[in-house]
Amino acid sequence: MCRLMITDAGDKIWRDFFSTPPAKTPLASDTRKLLEESLVFNHRPDVQRVIFISTPHRGSKLASGWIGRIGAALVKTPRLFTSVYTSTKPLLVSDPAARTLKRMPNSVDTLEPNDRFVQAVDKLPITRGIPYDSIMGDRGRGNTPNSSDGVVPYWSSHLDGAQSELIVDSGHDAQTNPEAIHEVARILKENLAVGSR
Repeated sequence: MCRLMITDAGDKIWRDFFSTPPAKTPLASDTRKLLEESLVFNHRPDVQRVIFISTPHRGSKLASGWIGRIGAALVKTPRLFTSVYTSTKPLLVSDPAARTLKRMPNSVDTLEPNDRFVQAVDKLPITRGIPYDSIMGDRGRGNTPNSSDGVVPYWSSHLDGAQSELIVDSGHDAQTNPEAIHEVARILKENLAVGSR
């Protein structure tokens, strides 16, 4: 979600999904409004800096495996979204790389590396002028760029253009690592100093 707060998507993701702008996509007005709130967005001007911690920018293969499939089966889609999915599915641009589902994708499905929303967001640049930093875990193997925190691999957490990147000896709970906590404090103090100038 933080990634979306500093991204200008406009209607690019909508067009990736439907190939037409929102106004020309044949949907009921309430469905269109709901989907526009999810797919058409610009960065939030009140967010001035972001620290990503163990963030799966490009998804996690764990979501595609048996653990992810069990997790996805436990997530129930709200009734409202069932009808939205039924009415939009015939209009979606085909994506042969995406998993074929007989239901609306849920939060676990959208963590798969081949999820079309994950891939669409990854193509969008972060808004210029908003600094961001990355902290990620490595379970002690020290083999970056092939490292992982056990859930999110380095290739998914890494973002070019980060002001700083720190890899800590940690699993996916890097936010509890003392070194990561110290790094968050350092970044916040640095940001305060820059803001007070």
